[in-house]
Amino acid sequence: MEGWKKGVRWNMLSENEITNRFRQCGMTRGAGELYLELPIALDFLATCEENNLAVIGVEGFIYHEEKGSIEAKMDYIADYSDVKTPNWEQYRNLCNHLSKDFLGHLPSKAGLVVNLVVLSEEEWWTWKLRHCKNDMSGGIGRPAVPALIEALTDEEWEVRYRAAEALSRIGEPAVPALIKALDDEDDEVRSWAAWGLGVIGEPAKRAVPVLIKALSDEHWEVQAQAAHALKEIGIPEAMKSVEEFESRMRGA
Repeated sequence: MEGWKKGVRWNMLSENEITNRFRQCGMTRGAGELYLELPIALDFLATCEENNLAVIGVEGFIYHEEKGSIEAKMDYIADYSDVKTPNWEQYRNLCNHLSKDFLGHLPSKAGLVVNLVVLSEEEWWTWKLRHCKNDMSGGIGRPAVPALIEALTDEEWEVRYRAAEALSRIGEPAVPALIKALDDEDDEVRSWAAWGLGVIGEPAKRAVPVLIKALSDEHWEVQAQAAHALKEIGIPEAMKSVEEFESRMRGA
């Protein structure tokens, strides 16, 4: 399954779907974590790689069959979640390489099972938005859009701003999601969506009808951002609507 390497995302399996496929090969405990023996864990990791997922950690345990219990082994734990890379592809590849290498060096010990910690591209973007305040420049593309749209509702204004800014840098591929966000029930999301469309400018011209509608939004900030976006898009229909809007405002 190589579609994602060519920029085509089809038939990708989620972490839950992969876990369900491997469930019969391992055992579950507690909150549903899946514990696998080493050879099967390597197959699990390979399946994650094929489906654009990163294995960011390995947790090793000893299963005591006679007691039916699992003992955590601190020496068999690895966490690669904080590795620094400029984009998702390098992050995914590095984490998977390190996790595979770690699994390959674990001892062949009776009862040894591992739980693999998996991260999706969308989850990575959500984390990056919240924690990487000074670096949102690397590797932003269409797959990040869902996480960025969700981040427009974050309680921290800096996260909302970085999300809107990142969407604007994605450019035209982000326009459909920003158009949809203009219909969000949260006025701040609508405002940030309009702002992002304005930064994209003329390539966002398909958003003109919904931006014109936003000129009548019940919140002034949304109206203002919509008017600014229409000016930045600059096509005749947009400019005419802004002139009419500003005329109404002067007469109000």
